[in-house]
Amino acid sequence: QVQPPTYGGDAAGATGYETMTVVIEVPNDKVGLVIGRGGTTIKELETMTGARVQVTPDSLWQGKVQNRPIQLAGYQQQVEYCKTLIAQKVGVEVAALASQQEFSAATATGGANSTGPPGQGGGAARAFVTSAPSGDVIVNVPNESVGLVIGKAGATIKYLEQSSGARIQIAKECPPGSNLRPITLTGPSQQCVQAAQSMILAKVNDGAQIGGGAPAHGGYGG
Repeated sequence: QVQPPTYGGDAAGATGYETMTVVIEVPNDKVGLVIGRGGTTIKELETMTGARVQVTPDSLWQGKVQNRPIQLAGYQQQVEYCKTLIAQKVGVEVAALASQQEFSAATATGGANSTGPPGQGGGAARAFVTSAPSGDVIVNVPNESVGLVIGKAGATIKYLEQSSGARIQIAKECPPGSNLRPITLTGPSQQCVQAAQSMILAKVNDGAQIGGGAPAHGGYGG
């Protein structure tokens, strides 16, 4: 089980919020493990990590035997977490993903909105998961999207808590130097926390219809 990256310090690891774009490479015969049927695995990686994943398409790699370039874009913590998950899926060490190849974005295979780092012409920033030093799961949500989690008069957060069995606590403000609001998830079981995590990520990153919107201010939580 790969654990999300841990933030330390009062600023919740503010240095991890710098955006970056990196190119990695995977064995050509294992690219399918990263893409998944109909792109489902790429979408899963993007939802879990918040990074954007683009794979060099087959049309540009026909007849080539070398490893296939994949471009990852997002906050530093998002990209590092995504690299770890991809390495696990293809069965190599993270260091083995390092690449000196160039990436061609032309008709690349990717998930929704995979056009660049968040906040830099690549569409809206995405939520992603980290863990606190205490072991609590934290979903980092763009400040402008927090209202999606709260809902009208707190209706959505109440629904999420009742449906998952987890307690959801939204920070009153973003950490210094960040536009991401930490949402801490706790519960009687890992299944409860994972259920809440999945619903929040789906709501913020994929626009899942769970409750209504609300102004993104104030601290909330059961």
